[in-house]
Amino acid sequence: MIPVQRILRLEVVAEQLIPQIEDFESFLARFNSEIDPPPSGVVGFKSIVCYRTGLDVQPVTFEVAASRFYEIKQHLTNQPLRLIDKPLIDFCCNKHY
Repeated sequence: MIPVQRILRLEVVAEQLIPQIEDFESFLARFNSEIDPPPSGVVGFKSIVCYRTGLDVQPVTFEVAASRFYEIKQHLTNQPLRLIDKPLIDFCCNKHY
């Protein structure tokens, strides 16, 4: 038998949290608490940033990421969120905040 271990995809965490949380500061705090420390059984993280927005991941300021968060919030529908916003994805995957 081959052991299976869990990898957590960062974009999925963000996609699940954005519709639930009204302000960017709370989103960021919750996002961080969901990944640090990792949930039980999670052995690593994965990002699909390159598939969604390309390999040129850039540092993004808090202010820019917050404005993108609020823009996304304004356009939410009853459909599941698919995060494709480059500045917000870059910010979440760059943990330099």
